[in-house]
Amino acid sequence: MSMEQISLEVKLVDSLATPICMLDTIIESSWNGPPLYVDFNRLYLVDIHELGETAFAARTDSRGEASLKNDPRIRQYTKDLQLMKLATRTGSKKYVAGLAECIEKDSPVSPERKMKWKQQMERAVGLFYLCKNGRFETLKERPLKDDAMRWCVQKVILLPKLYVIYNSRLDIEGRRKVQIKTKDRILLLQYKYYYGQESNNDLILWDENTHVDINLAQSQC
Repeated sequence: MSMEQISLEVKLVDSLATPICMLDTIIESSWNGPPLYVDFNRLYLVDIHELGETAFAARTDSRGEASLKNDPRIRQYTKDLQLMKLATRTGSKKYVAGLAECIEKDSPVSPERKMKWKQQMERAVGLFYLCKNGRFETLKERPLKDDAMRWCVQKVILLPKLYVIYNSRLDIEGRRKVQIKTKDRILLLQYKYYYGQESNNDLILWDENTHVDINLAQSQC
């Protein structure tokens, strides 16, 4: 059965009990690929605005200490698809490609599915983007609007197949550099003044000897 034919069960993680259920699902599944790409008939949307630190600190009884924050396997298997795309791309490696470009050029799903995905994403633009008279704060409103939930689902629904494509193209050196630069991008996300809509976030220091220095960045603010 193709991804286009599967009806997803979508769960909004907005209470402590649900992330524990999510962790059990991850841990009990195969670890052959990225651990969050499991059980294609279910998708968890983690409500970080409501749960805060609890979302990362929740533990599952089946493995005692397992949590999104402290389980070493989860940190080890963090994959950055934009960097995987960058590593397999010829030419300039200064900027990473956006999700829409990755889907359009590399996703193995049908052209019809790509068009449907694009249309669904474009409908959400009016909800969230200021340039289209939208408000990104819509994602913080509770209860979460159906349109907002659908947008969140569409942001990730086609990523598993992209991972398979990019992973098959990576050589040993590419995997090593992706791992190094993934750690840099995670550090950037933890930066106090990080703003997710900043276009400069697409700028990548691909030279393996150049790394993000958060302490230096903070001292310059």
